[in-house]
Amino acid sequence: MHTKTKRIALFGYFGEGNIGNDASLEAMVVFLRRARPKAELVCVCGRIQRVLADYHIPVILVNWPRPANFLFWSLNGLLFKVPGRLVDLFYTLKAVQQFDVMIIPGTGILDDFGDRPWIMPYALFKWCLAARITGVRVLFVSIGAGPMNHPLNRWLLKSAARLAHYRSYRDAVSKNFMESIGIDTRMDPVYPDLVFKLQIPPSLAIPREEEDPVRVGVGVMRYYGPTGRHADHGREIYETYVKKITLFVVWLLDHDYRVRLLIGDLDDQIVVDSIVNAVRAEKIGLPIEQFVSEPTQSFNDLTRQIAETDIVVASRFHNLICALKLTKPTISLGYRQRHEELMAETGLGAFCQRIEELDVDRLIDQFTTLALRRKDFARVIRDKTLVYQKRLRLQEDVLTATLL
Repeated sequence: MHTKTKRIALFGYFGEGNIGNDASLEAMVVFLRRARPKAELVCVCGRIQRVLADYHIPVILVNWPRPANFLFWSLNGLLFKVPGRLVDLFYTLKAVQQFDVMIIPGTGILDDFGDRPWIMPYALFKWCLAARITGVRVLFVSIGAGPMNHPLNRWLLKSAARLAHYRSYRDAVSKNFMESIGIDTRMDPVYPDLVFKLQIPPSLAIPREEEDPVRVGVGVMRYYGPTGRHADHGREIYETYVKKITLFVVWLLDHDYRVRLLIGDLDDQIVVDSIVNAVRAEKIGLPIEQFVSEPTQSFNDLTRQIAETDIVVASRFHNLICALKLTKPTISLGYRQRHEELMAETGLGAFCQRIEELDVDRLIDQFTTLALRRKDFARVIRDKTLVYQKRLRLQEDVLTATLL
């Protein structure tokens, strides 16, 4: 075994527009640059440009960069894509053997939310298997897991998890799910989501004046249901969700709240555009400062925008985490049990709904209650997030002392 880590691979869905995933990468990069300043970090992902620009670390494509060779692809098709798979596996073995450790930092990588087997589930299994074959340590750090709806996805993701030298989960829901599908989790700890460890710039912690109008952040999501936009009823789920969020935004504006729309993925911008168009058409002459939506390219952008709110209604998981990090009283309109568990832990268990069961009248009641007691809830949230940060420091100590 190596006594000193020289090269560390960071594997995952990075640079693809999901702000929460990129924030998980950022949290791990910050930790590693502090704990192992001489180590060379390399990101293994599907997109190069954003990772290079934002983190200034080399990038290796998760899949073999396929040549534009008509003869090869014709032969590959005739042979049921076997030659391409073999070349891709050789590419992976050659790439992974240069590392000492491969880390999968955070994200919900052990689920198949709208994913197909031959995309990330197969890629994760392939890289974990190649790492094991070449003697590279595999660490799953504060990851989310479940559900796994497709049988082949389940086999691939479960097999990848079994190849790890270390696994920790970001919540008990994920650990319990992995145990339910046959993974031995007795030695697997639970630590908070890595994003809770990212520092908040001091300039964003300045308290606002009490007499200012209450500002509400409404986080939206391009949501088509658990099986994604390919489901038969996915379009209906999406359109119903957008209509209900629009009704809630109009109610907020009618009651003199200031509203800021938030996203957690670049794909969510289409939802923002739909809501903005509908609201502006209904409320002609609405002052610009009362209804705001701004471009969001990074977790830093999202943090700044949420810092300018007093209460948040969030759909995406990392919108929820960002709001809690900033001690904002929050309502969760989630799509997984992990949303509800996190809300319960932070004293907000009464302020949850599932996206597909969203009741606007109930949401208004929840919001009204939360707004009246927002200072009390903010204190509870602050205390809990400090505990999360302390526990994440414990995990960093374990990683530094025994695995890196």
